Amino acid sequence: QCEHGGKFLESSGTAWSVTNLMACVDKGRKNAWGFNPRRAGITYFWGCDLGFKKDATALAICHWEQTQKGDFVLVYDYIDRMIVGEGEWENAHELDLEAILDWFEDMNQWLPGRFGVIDQYAGAMFTQLCTQRGLSFIELVHLTEAINSEAGFAIQGYINQGIARFPDVEKFIHEMGTVEAYYVGKHRIKIESPSGEKNAHDDMYDAVALAAWKAQKWMMEDGGKGFAYTGQAIQVGGEELRPGDLGVDLETASMAQLRVNERMKALERLSAARQGTMPMNARMSARRGRF
Repeated sequence: QCEHGGKFLESSGTAWSVTNLMACVDKGRKNAWGFNPRRAGITYFWGCDLGFKKDATALAICHWEQTQKGDFVLVYDYIDRMIVGEGEWENAHELDLEAILDWFEDMNQWLPGRFGVIDQYAGAMFTQLCTQRGLSFIELVHLTEAINSEAGFAIQGYINQGIARFPDVEKFIHEMGTVEAYYVGKHRIKIESPSGEKNAHDDMYDAVALAAWKAQKWMMEDGGKGFAYTGQAIQVGGEELRPGDLGVDLETASMAQLRVNERMKALERLSAARQGTMPMNARMSARRGRF
């Protein structure tokens, strides 16, 4: 049913209930795209999972928001993947490294990262290539069993407590509805795609969990300073929140806005010139002339 019928698994092994997962999905809110001046000053956390053949390369980008009641919500602005057999890679045998770097570089124009995590399997060379593209914030982390468990508990807790907000991305929702949780030791879990299931993936889950782990670590260490909002309405516990309800005025980000003002003007012109003309996985920077 999971593989062929597209149905979620409802068993004791699932990482979270479908009800809890769907309560965290903002119906109709798609991935953030293009230039938005309201994003000035926001601290974005990136979770990256690198794959080339059987596995996908996935990217999740999120930030913290604070409601009028003082509650913290982890809002995911963007979750997607590149994978062989899907979209423009339908007939490919392997993902292209340059295309992945192009994708990351372009997303950094719209949702500029401050903290990012990618696992050790990506290799130091990949992070060096990222640095050459202006993505020096992506940190190579050796994912131990303990860190994997911390990341799993983090995103599991945010979903079960209803304090994570996800965009309405069908393939991501399907993947999150099929991953399973296993106890691998005392107070440690591992969340992954169902064993033995063909075409089952957990790459977007990995990216989302890594972003949650980094965001949680930042919250605990920095005390949640410097919050800003996206300007989009979000749903928290069934209550719709508008930008004015999120407790932080753009004036708090004015200095950051001044520092990036010139870059944003250029991005706004670029966004207006090509809005809606290219798919996600296509090279969005016309300056390279690939498409």
